[in-house]
Order: sequence, then structure tokens, then C-alpha cells
Amino acid sequence: MDIVTLECPNCGGKVVREKNEYFATCPYCGVEVCFDEIKGEAAKGQIDELKDSVERYRQQEEFVDAGRRNLKRWNMWRSIFYAGITFLVFLGFMFVGAATDPDPAHDTLVGIGSVIMIVAIMIFFSGPVYLGLSYPDYDIVYGKRGVTDKIMMRLKLAAICLGCAVLGAFAAYIVLRFFGRA
Repeated sequence: MDIVTLECPNCGGKVVREKNEYFATCPYCGVEVCFDEIKGEAAKGQIDELKDSVERYRQQEEFVDAGRRNLKRWNMWRSIFYAGITFLVFLGFMFVGAATDPDPAHDTLVGIGSVIMIVAIMIFFSGPVYLGLSYPDYDIVYGKRGVTDKIMMRLKLAAICLGCAVLGAFAAYIVLRFFGRA
């Protein structure tokens, strides 16, 4: 144990204190001496440690909040992507399906529908790649995501995208069938 020697505030004699003791008796005048300044130094060290812990916790919370915001933003874009594919395929099939007569005016509808379908196909193939690349790198629960996780996410996105395209085509077929065009 460390031994600390201080002056007695009453007589000026040397008072010996062992480490972690906050009271001692002066051997010359018998006055009990309280080592408040030492207690204060120990408390200051504890306060500094607590401040560091609070700062680390605050930084960790900021990191987690940023991760949540990134994931929320990514989910929003993913939903927009799915809705866009479904709508474009639906619209393309509606234009193509509405042109059932051999009238030259309907060729324009087929052309518009074809262009919309080409755009949908381009988005269909590029969207999952882009969204897979922009997938957040860190997950709050599972930690850092690896390359395999991103590839799996691209495959999932492509499969759901295919489902959205089929849904759009089926919805267009139902609407055209309802109006007697299919």
C-alpha cells in the first residue's frame, strides 16, 4: 500500500495516511484529520472516467442512429423501386394490350408500350445491382455485413423485382380483360 504524509492543519506535524484511508489521527496533537483533498482527487478520477463513458455511449448512440437513418432511407428507395417496376410493367402491358385492332393509330400505343417495357427491363436489371451496392454496410444487430450478404441481398431484390413485374403484367391483364381488350 502507498503511504502518504501530509501536514496536520492544527499543529503542522506530519500525519501519515495509508492509501484509500480518508481519516487519520495526528500523533502529536491527537486531532483527527480528514483527507478531503485526496478523496476529491479520487472522485475527480471517477468523474473523468464517467465522463469518458458517457462520451463513448453518446458516440455509439450517434453511430446507431446514423445506421437506422441509412437503413430507413435504403428501405424507402427499395419500396420506390418495387412500386416503379410494378407500375412500369403494368403501364407497358396496358399500352400494348389496348392496341388490339390493326388500325395504324394503335401502332403508336404499341410503340409507347414497347418503350415503357424497355425502360422497365433496364431498371429491372440495373436496379437490384444498384440497390445491392447501396445496401448499408453495418447492421445494428448483426454487425458488419460482408460481400456474401450483399450478393444475397441482390439476389433477393432481383427475385422480388421479378415478382413485381409479374404482378404488374397480371394486373394489366385483369384490367384489359375487364374492359374486353384481352
